[in-house]
Amino acid sequence: MIQEEKNVEFRRARMEYAMEKVRVGEERKRARIERERMKKSLFLQWDTKKKLANQRLATTVQRVYRGHLGRKVAKMRAFQLQSAHSADILMNACAPAIGKVWRDTGIQNLRKEVAEFLSAIREEEANYEESEYLMRKRIW
Repeated sequence: MIQEEKNVEFRRARMEYAMEKVRVGEERKRARIERERMKKSLFLQWDTKKKLANQRLATTVQRVYRGHLGRKVAKMRAFQLQSAHSADILMNACAPAIGKVWRDTGIQNLRKEVAEFLSAIREEEANYEESEYLMRKRIW
């Protein structure tokens, strides 16, 4: 009976020792899983922050480039309007001379040729003056 009590005590002590080992192992496993979860969470936060920063950077680059294109188109449009306006002024300046030739000359073919000739001369002069102006202002 004493031997049985010793065996019971021995088994109980071994069981407590084994349970303590299991408890320590489970605690280590739980701590490792928690560390891995935190590491994964921090990586996801860092990855998300990096993606958002790249997206903001891309948005900024796109915004700046769109502004550049808009200014470029506006400058080209202004130049087109200016050339159209100068062509209109040229036509208006040519009108009296063309009218005079048309009224004074009896031959219609000659009238048309003279009118085109005068228009071409004035257009060349206007283009020359415009190129001189652009070279001085260095728009290009």
